Amino acid sequence: MPQYFRSFEDRVREAIEDELRDASFYNQMATIAPNDEIRAIIMSIAGDEYGHARIFSGILDIQTGMFVPPVAEELEYNREQFIQDLRRGIDGELQAVSEYALLARDAPNDEIRAIIMSVMGDEYAHARIFLSILSMMQGADSMWGGGLG
Repeated sequence: MPQYFRSFEDRVREAIEDELRDASFYNQMATIAPNDEIRAIIMSIAGDEYGHARIFSGILDIQTGMFVPPVAEELEYNREQFIQDLRRGIDGELQAVSEYALLARDAPNDEIRAIIMSVMGDEYAHARIFLSILSMMQGADSMWGGGLG
C-alpha cells in the first residue's frame, strides 16, 4: 500500500519492525565479519538500529499512548554471503532514508520531525560505512582466502 494511504502511526509501527529486523540481521552478519574491527563496526550499527526501534516506539507512545517494547527476532542467516549482505545493507539503509524522509514530512509536529530526521541521518551514515567496508574488502581477497565478489 502506498505511503499516502497509510496512517502516520501505521508507518511508525512498520519502522519499528524494520529497525528490529535490521538489528537482528546486522548482529548475525557481525558473527562472520572477517576481523574484529569490522565486527565491532557492524555490532555498533546493530545497536543503532535497536536504538532507532526504541525511538520509534517512543514516538508511537507519544502519538497513541501505546508503548510497544521492541523485541528483536532471530533470523536465519547464510554465512556464505557477507559481501552480498553488505550490498543488501547499503540498499536497505538507503531505502530507510527515503521512507523516513516521507515520514518526517508527515510528522505531526517539528519535534517528532527532528527526531525522525536524526534517525534518517544515522541510516545514511550506515550506508556510507557499509560502502566503505565493501570497497575495502573487494581489494582484500586474502582475508577470506579469495573469491570475495
